Amino acid sequence: MAPPHPVTVRLTQGHTLEEHATLLRQARQRGEETTRDFAVELLTGVSKAVADEFRANRWVLRLLPEDVVYDPELHAYAIAADVERCAADAQPPPVTLLDNGIYAPELTGHIARALSPRTSVYHLGALLYYALTGLEPIPEFFRLEDKLPPVRIFEPDLPLGVDPLIRRALARLPEDRFPDPAVFDDLLERALEIDALRRAAEVNEPLKIRCAAATHTGINKGEKNPHNQDRFLFDYNATLGLGLFLVADGVSTCTYGTGELAAVRVVDAAEAVWEELIADPDQDIAPARREDQTFVARLSEIFNRANQAIVAHINSTFPGQIAPDAKIMSSTNVAVVLNGRRAVIGNVGDSRVYLIRDDLIDQVTVDMDRRTSLLRQGKGLESIMNTSGLGQLTTHVGCFAPKTSGDGIEALGVAGVFSVLNLLAGDRLLICSDGVPDCMGRNAETRISEIVRGSDRPTEIAWELIVAGNQGGGDDNITAILVDCIGKEDSTWPKD
Repeated sequence: MAPPHPVTVRLTQGHTLEEHATLLRQARQRGEETTRDFAVELLTGVSKAVADEFRANRWVLRLLPEDVVYDPELHAYAIAADVERCAADAQPPPVTLLDNGIYAPELTGHIARALSPRTSVYHLGALLYYALTGLEPIPEFFRLEDKLPPVRIFEPDLPLGVDPLIRRALARLPEDRFPDPAVFDDLLERALEIDALRRAAEVNEPLKIRCAAATHTGINKGEKNPHNQDRFLFDYNATLGLGLFLVADGVSTCTYGTGELAAVRVVDAAEAVWEELIADPDQDIAPARREDQTFVARLSEIFNRANQAIVAHINSTFPGQIAPDAKIMSSTNVAVVLNGRRAVIGNVGDSRVYLIRDDLIDQVTVDMDRRTSLLRQGKGLESIMNTSGLGQLTTHVGCFAPKTSGDGIEALGVAGVFSVLNLLAGDRLLICSDGVPDCMGRNAETRISEIVRGSDRPTEIAWELIVAGNQGGGDDNITAILVDCIGKEDSTWPKD
């Protein structure tokens, strides 16, 4: 009999963080869904334990998962008494430790920086990352700074805002991290407060939004292929409180057809679905009464209609037998249906949706590529460092199988990944092709966040992202849609 879902993994008296992380990893390996409450309790408990040391005018020089123990009387974690501590205002003794994947690079001699409370911030980030993902520590973990997969891959219901905090804590250079564990803990508490407000937000409460989009071939990419293979669509009906925002990124390498045409087929399918959606009398109701599943089905319909159109084009243009390993035209696709203040998100491939709020940027979507697939299979972080072809897509629009008759191909089903979130005033959604982050190099997401926060005009932001991508080389087509949630407006939506 299959285990119940979700499974509750509980913090247990006297257990260390290492033991709790092992329980979490084993539950996932059995295919069980762990509860959000466990992850949040683990997250806040470990953060508070390390922060409390600093608030008591000391910080821990070295910290391992077995050093953080759950105290049942306090209902919280605590740092073991025999762990070496430093006074917050004192110079720590010089020491060089073996690289175990958890110790900060300045502690292992990989970088020349003084030890400080920022060292403790790195250890906190590493412990939380390993515990929440269930991954095993590897040496030179810090070298993966820009390649670390989001925690959301392993913990889909992780509160928004947590992943970027952990990533900043894991910055290779101490000056790029938070000043001390107490600052991290305060920001974590704030992120959880905002997440609670987001989850409790009233869907019928209207948001005033502003939108803009921009696309560019990419300077270097254009020298190889002058055709922009990205396409986008955005429509918003204020009367219904419904919007559709979509980016399709045609895949360059194909034997039959073109990536540009594949992306066009995606937009064609989206336009048809959008027209049907706003003409549907069943949608003439308040947003809170509309079912999320309706929009998930509509997004899935876009993916599969486009897929069928691509296959039909190939069959009519290239009649005859096509080999199973043939590369026909294909495209990634990321789309958002905005229903009131509720966003239903679906993606196929590696185009992305980011949520930017304050100075935090959160990747909401999950890349459907070989890197993510290997990690979900439990291959570990070493697979990122030692495997080639990690960016190869595992799913895209343009999936087919040869017909049994041997005459042409038939469309397969396209399985997207879907999620739902409530938006708050002050949120900004960036819907983009992978050219946006990929063309910005190291610390791309930090740069994206700076650009988005640098203006209150969506059109300017969208074009600034294009400019930054081209300044980074422009090695890919670059497309960005910015949805800015700026506050409330008078509703013209139907009432309950």
